[in-house]
Amino acid sequence: MLIAFVGVMSATPEGAILRWGKEFLIDGEAPLLFWKNAFTCLFGAVLSALLDREHKEVSGRRILKGWPFFALAVACQGFIAISFPLAFLYTYAANVIVLFSLTPLFSAILGWVLLDDALPRRTVLALVAATASITVMFVRPSGERPGHVFGDVLALVTGLVNSIFLVSVRAGLRRVPDLPTPLASSIGTALGAVAALGWGNVCDVSSPVFFAPMLLDGFSIGIILVAFSIAPRYVSAGEIGLVSLLEIVFTPGWVFLCFGEIPPEPTILGGAALLVIIACHEWASLRADRLDYARVAPDRRDLEQPEFPAIDDTYATFKPQRAASTT
Repeated sequence: MLIAFVGVMSATPEGAILRWGKEFLIDGEAPLLFWKNAFTCLFGAVLSALLDREHKEVSGRRILKGWPFFALAVACQGFIAISFPLAFLYTYAANVIVLFSLTPLFSAILGWVLLDDALPRRTVLALVAATASITVMFVRPSGERPGHVFGDVLALVTGLVNSIFLVSVRAGLRRVPDLPTPLASSIGTALGAVAALGWGNVCDVSSPVFFAPMLLDGFSIGIILVAFSIAPRYVSAGEIGLVSLLEIVFTPGWVFLCFGEIPPEPTILGGAALLVIIACHEWASLRADRLDYARVAPDRRDLEQPEFPAIDDTYATFKPQRAASTT
């Protein structure tokens, strides 16, 4: 649990880091998009190599076996590599992180439609309540700049694309259990960096200090990737999902402390309601998992923790740069 906590907390300053980097931009977002993704790709590649060194079969062969799922995962991560930081630049950090946190609920629906997963009643109720909360968040105060609406929509779409990533990885792991899923995230961020080259001059910054927040952001994302690759060995997906909710609270908190940004009242009300909804859903999912385990393994109740799935399969249930997803 401590490992998951450290990983989540390392990613919470991302909104503030991106705002810090924005101060050094002269014209356009190309430098931020390029260097953020370049450093994230660097740390992600190191992580992928460390996680993959125990496999006897080379990554290329495993990718070929499940290439449709791997390609879709890469495409999704490429989109997220651009859309997620842009959302932070156009709207409130609280809006971005709250709307993005809907990924677990989106994943449950897609898993039900595409993978024949069970859709618990608690998830249906959570989706209905979450829709009402989002509607409240989209009530715009008078005088607000139109770009905030674009940022909100971008954050919501990013959460949906992230759920597609999770479902594609899960489907790929069913076909190829040792599919190198962390590598898909690294390649996706590399595509994001390449896409930024067509956005504008990636060196058009006002000070070399700009590279400090970009390097820091890449390192922080690297930490959460490592943590979410190790934590599933010791705790369940539901427990990691609950810890990940801290991001909804601390990410806007960092932006407030550093830049004094206060979200509008609709965001606070809708976001607070959504936080409660997701927390209750994750807690109910965790409780249901433990009850199921107690039923199927009554003779092993003396164990402190149940045996969890293989690391790659469990890791695929989570957002690679964000909070855990449970169905």
